[in-house]
Amino acid sequence: MSNKWLKYILTIIIAAGVLLSFYLVWERHRVEQANKQVEISVDWNQVKMMARQEGAEAADVLAKLKGTVNGIVFKEETINELAASGEVVLKKGTELLWDLEIGRDSVKLPVENGMAQEVHANWTYLIFHDEHIMARVSENLAVKHQGKENIISYHFQTSGGTLPVLATSLKEEEIINVGVGFDDIGMLLAAEEGFHILPQIRSWRNVDEKSLDLTFAQFEQLPVSAVLFNDMELPGIGLPAEKQEAALEGLAERVTRLDVPAVMVEFFPQKGMETVARHLEKDIVRLHAISENEMPAMSQSRAVDRFTLAVTDRNMRVLLVRFFPNMNLSDNALYLTEIHDFLEREGFSFGAPKTLGSLPFSRLFTLVLGSAVAAGGVLLFTLLGYSRLGIALGLLGFLGCAGLIFIGQVNLARKLLALVSVLVFPTMAVTLHLKDRPAGVLRALWLFVRTTAFSLIGALLMVGLLADKTFMYTLDRFTGVKIAHVLPLLFIIIIFWFIRDKENNPVKKIIRVLDHPVTVKYVVLLGIMGVVLLIYVMRTGNENAAVPAWELMIRSKLEYLLSVRPRTKEFLIGHPLMILMFYLGYRDKYLPLLLVGVIGQVSLVNTFAHIHTPLLISLIRTFNGMWLGALLGVILIGMFLVWRRIEKYLKAAAEES
Repeated sequence: MSNKWLKYILTIIIAAGVLLSFYLVWERHRVEQANKQVEISVDWNQVKMMARQEGAEAADVLAKLKGTVNGIVFKEETINELAASGEVVLKKGTELLWDLEIGRDSVKLPVENGMAQEVHANWTYLIFHDEHIMARVSENLAVKHQGKENIISYHFQTSGGTLPVLATSLKEEEIINVGVGFDDIGMLLAAEEGFHILPQIRSWRNVDEKSLDLTFAQFEQLPVSAVLFNDMELPGIGLPAEKQEAALEGLAERVTRLDVPAVMVEFFPQKGMETVARHLEKDIVRLHAISENEMPAMSQSRAVDRFTLAVTDRNMRVLLVRFFPNMNLSDNALYLTEIHDFLEREGFSFGAPKTLGSLPFSRLFTLVLGSAVAAGGVLLFTLLGYSRLGIALGLLGFLGCAGLIFIGQVNLARKLLALVSVLVFPTMAVTLHLKDRPAGVLRALWLFVRTTAFSLIGALLMVGLLADKTFMYTLDRFTGVKIAHVLPLLFIIIIFWFIRDKENNPVKKIIRVLDHPVTVKYVVLLGIMGVVLLIYVMRTGNENAAVPAWELMIRSKLEYLLSVRPRTKEFLIGHPLMILMFYLGYRDKYLPLLLVGVIGQVSLVNTFAHIHTPLLISLIRTFNGMWLGALLGVILIGMFLVWRRIEKYLKAAAEES
């Protein structure tokens, strides 16, 4: 088969994959646009704290927040928290015996049952003010620790009346951080005031039907809108494998009975959440909050920006807004109103959060898209003159993909194909369009547009492959982010330095470069390039390097001016240098500039690897990066021409002298 016919066939296969991707991309966009309802919530503990600070009732605080806030997060209480708030006093048996000894005339031993007549030195005693709270704590400890025979409730007789007491053989460290139910009076008040309830359940080990029933029975008659989990491990984690799976399945089943989604907290991975989400058939929503540690140093404008971006750029549908500690109720209410109004202007409505709708996908779709990715790889090898090797590798890759699908590893196949797609197409785009011959300014801009469009085929195939709620909710992620940013640069070095240079032996070329005298300017340039590439690698992936304050300020200004800010490494670095390369034409001495220019193409493709970001946002971000980069590219060409004239003038002046 001639290379001409091979290219036709490969183009048809890629076109089929592109058409399928367009369909899947449209379906994803449709689902994202239909999901525009946001729950703005506050923490019940902060509501009570604000009420104390203002000298008001909790109902008064809720009334002030109504119309802006529509959900209240109730964190399951612990004995430790009840003790901190003064609801319970913890005593070891030895302490209580001493108290009874020195207060013999005012405190008498309980006489309600035989066992309670004795105070055990090695037991833990909880003294309450409210018998209702004691009953709740007693029931939760008994069920979650499965040791009711070691938990006894009775009363102390004092000169001021009787005090409810809970005695347990459990050690203090075993009970202080276990969830002991919710503030049911507070939940009823919030419900009566028209707020949704978002319970945040604490973890416990011995999950069974009884403990699940006890925990979830508290919510059945309440307007619950979503269920959160408090700890880094969900209830049941740590049990033997079969029991753990059963516990997580039971947890999901109880959430399903409430007919609400479970909540994933951003930047707070919780062990077991992926399993629960699978049992819920991905009926989940994502929450963003600013941590308590960040709040003292946080400005109000920056906090508003963070919440707005969380909703618009990352599909967050629950916001947990913490009060500013140095602001009163009225000022905090204005702050919440500002968040509400910003989101409303962006087209969002407010209410119980909804999950994303279903998306079409099948194993056949994966095979079609996989064949398009493989065809892209073969086409790249064909353009370089290695069609047979390309066909062999393409077939091998496609068969490997089909094998993974056959054994049920569909998501792994999709992630690997997505990675290959974003490696192949930007590399091929630059290889295809960058020639040795210089271009004029207009042609350089046109080549930049064509190169970008070709690179975006890789992004389109990747988005089609990962168009699934699993990736949109970050239950699974695009694999190989750093590889996707670094390998194309390596491929460009191999292609432009070795493969396209037919006249020079690669080994001799390397030796000649190593033997070449190095001037100070080249050392400086290589040092600058090394720093740029190091920052580039560090600033990729999910755990990025810290962003300096000046850059945050520039980002904020761009966000304000353009609605969606472009990526700095695209419009400020990569795109202008790529346009300059088209203008100059490729020479080996320009290879360092080319590598930095390729960063723009690689970055714009990887923009779409953020599957949790709405497609429309990624498209606007890419477009803004392109037109700004093109503008700066033209300015860079002008600066280059001015520099050449200055350099020519300086040389002439030096020769005359």
